[in-house]
Amino acid sequence: MRAWTQYLFNQLYTNFAWAYDVVAAMASLGEWQRWGQAALAFLPRDGRVLEIAHGPGHLQAAMCQAGYRAFGIDLSPQMSRLAHRRTLRYGPHLARADALYLPFANGAFAGAVSTFPAQFILAPQTLAEVHRVLIPGGVFVVVPAVRLIGQDLFAGALRLAYRLTGQRADIDALGEGRFEAAGLRFARYAVLTPRAEVVVWVGSKPAG
Repeated sequence: MRAWTQYLFNQLYTNFAWAYDVVAAMASLGEWQRWGQAALAFLPRDGRVLEIAHGPGHLQAAMCQAGYRAFGIDLSPQMSRLAHRRTLRYGPHLARADALYLPFANGAFAGAVSTFPAQFILAPQTLAEVHRVLIPGGVFVVVPAVRLIGQDLFAGALRLAYRLTGQRADIDALGEGRFEAAGLRFARYAVLTPRAEVVVWVGSKPAG
């Protein structure tokens, strides 16, 4: 059951990308974009910021509107097209690329961000690449999950769906271990919205 559910979930990034926003809005009780934008408060204002797996481009657009020097990568051609259309007015800096092989120079970014990424984000090679492209003192901000705080039946059904798609109870411990192993100092924060506690990880590259 979990494998089938995960397969359908993954299709939203490729063949069914056109339905991603509708499904995300339903699955978050209308808070999806707000959850992702919780990352903004932890990103540096000075310097370039790379979004890894930008998806349909909502956070890219929000960063551009807020004055960030935003760049983004994604492997999905469907998501790349959606994000390009959404950010066209801002002169987007988007590329199709793999997080395991970031096509950027060492120290190219002051910050990097990824919201609700798949498991690739904790792969040692991904984190090594992020560490490489960050400047000393740069930060990697990840929104890996939310904790729903509502007690209604719909919220309960969503909790079950999140478990079926692989959300782990020990995700904070896993993230901390992987970040620290990659040379990123780990900190966990929580941002409250009306319906959820948004988990935010911040990995800092030592300045010295």
